[in-house]
Formats: sequence, C-alpha cells, structure tokens
Amino acid sequence: MSVFKRDGGWVIKWKDGAGRWRQQRTNSATRAEARELERGVARKAELQRVRSTVANRKVSQQSYLMKTTISSKGQLVLPRALREKDGVKAGQEFTVSRVRAGEYRLIRSPKRNQGLVAQLLACPEKGWFVPLTSESTDTL
Repeated sequence: MSVFKRDGGWVIKWKDGAGRWRQQRTNSATRAEARELERGVARKAELQRVRSTVANRKVSQQSYLMKTTISSKGQLVLPRALREKDGVKAGQEFTVSRVRAGEYRLIRSPKRNQGLVAQLLACPEKGWFVPLTSESTDTL
C-alpha cells in the first residue's frame, strides 16, 4: 500500500480483495487526503479477502469456530470443547504452520505407531504372518 505523485496528481496503490495490486489516480489535493483514501480502500479490500476466505471454506456442522488468546508467555489455550471433542490430552505435541499473515494451521502430531495394533489385529486369519528364515551372509 502506498501513495505517490505522478504527473501532478496523487496515485494510490493497494491489494484488492483477490490479493492483486491495484493503482488508482485520485482527485486528492494533498498527500494526506490520498493516504486517507488509500487506507479506506485497503480496509475494504482486506474485509473482502477475509469474507471470501471464510465463505470459500467448507465448514461442516461439527466444525467449531472459537476464540482464544495468546498468554504473556506465548502459550495458546485450546478451548475445552475442542479438547474434549478430539481427545486432546496435556503434553500432546502439535505442529504449527503459517498459512499467510494472520492465519495459522495447528495439526496434532500423530502418536508413535498409532493404528499399528489395529492393523495387525485386522489380519485375515490366525497364523497369517509367517516368520522369515534368517539369511546368512556366509553363503553370498
């Protein structure tokens, strides 16, 4: 976002609702007027981006949108309803990634060997696993 003078007039530059850079010549007499106009246009564009981001997401009935805050120690608290719904326990690890400015994704790290026992128990029949005979490097 910027304001600059070109050919005797003030020009504003901002990102539109789709995130593309736009320029517009203004009728502003001063830089302060042009800057105020640019701020208003940029504010509207930001609201459009936020609305379109929320509208484009497919949110199911089971999804939750809750508010939380960062503590002075930089800690984030997951609301109780979310912890109970997903069985989140103290000490579980999460990966945090930055999607874009102001938007982050929080993903629970899988437990080690999660689902392995269920896969082994789902074998078609008893004795399905056959131990391999040990090969010796002496015969090579």
